Amino acid sequence: MSRGLGRRRVVLAGALISGDLPLTSRLETLSKFITPAPNSEIEVDNKIADKYGPKDKNHGMIYGEIEVNPPKGHCFTVTRSIDKTDDVVCKKTKLKWFLRDLDMQSGDLEWRVSTGQGDFGTPIRWKTSYRIAKIISSKFEFNDESSDPMFMRSCVAIPADKPNFIGRRIQLKFFNGESWTIRFPDKDTPIPPWEPPKPTPPPEEKKNPKKDEHGGTSSADEHGKTEKEKGEHSKGKDSDKKDAEAETQKAKLPQMEAWTLSTRRGFVMNSDLVLSGRMPPSSKKGECRYQYDGVIGDFNTGRLECHYGDGFTYFYTVLPCMKFLQRD
Repeated sequence: MSRGLGRRRVVLAGALISGDLPLTSRLETLSKFITPAPNSEIEVDNKIADKYGPKDKNHGMIYGEIEVNPPKGHCFTVTRSIDKTDDVVCKKTKLKWFLRDLDMQSGDLEWRVSTGQGDFGTPIRWKTSYRIAKIISSKFEFNDESSDPMFMRSCVAIPADKPNFIGRRIQLKFFNGESWTIRFPDKDTPIPPWEPPKPTPPPEEKKNPKKDEHGGTSSADEHGKTEKEKGEHSKGKDSDKKDAEAETQKAKLPQMEAWTLSTRRGFVMNSDLVLSGRMPPSSKKGECRYQYDGVIGDFNTGRLECHYGDGFTYFYTVLPCMKFLQRD
């Protein structure tokens, strides 16, 4: 169709892709105009990444670029994120994608591209080797408000039989310059099944004997209590006070019962096996849970969750290289 604008006459082409075209055909068509092609693996610009040091807090702004080059007479509408304005691209253009836009679990990037009026849009995904970990420093308590993202640059599995290495381990490198080592025990220990807490037994009723050990009547105060009973009552008060203080201290501690990883197909190990080099180290003895396989659709990706460890209160990450680690 055409639209007159003064003396100029602009021809607006229809959508390149019809609304009822199957997804595979849509992706095949769009692959001709988008580089790297959909479903391929993309990388950030390493020159940009190297400019960010350990003290920088915005590693999520490290980016790569994707080139969009619509055919003549067509404009593509690209939705990069729900919190960003759509990009209308009518000529060859390089669009940025950021680490913060990646899916935390899969590491994939997803955009939506519409080729014109009547085209409801095609979801496009690219794969990356990056992942987003979640960490709470040991300076903070166990709650979501204190968590920070850590952007993983690489994940390398080292089998137990590799020369110069002892035991199975995984080495993680992050864009902030940190390098972590995760050592795994020689034998995997399944997570024990959850058991409900045992009910607290009711307090025993205290007897108030009126006779001493010789069968005589003991002296009692005006309330009818003997000296022995008063002593026992005093000890009971002290014990109750100590119990109350212990419960108060326990309530102040961060709660560790909420685990992201379930007990199913999961294993447990000491958090001392996760070496981050962070300071200060945690003063609490913690533990980690891990899985070799993931959720539906992502079975080959491992996961690790730790509560209290080397410089952290909480740490959770996806381990894409877990599939290369030998199981015991």
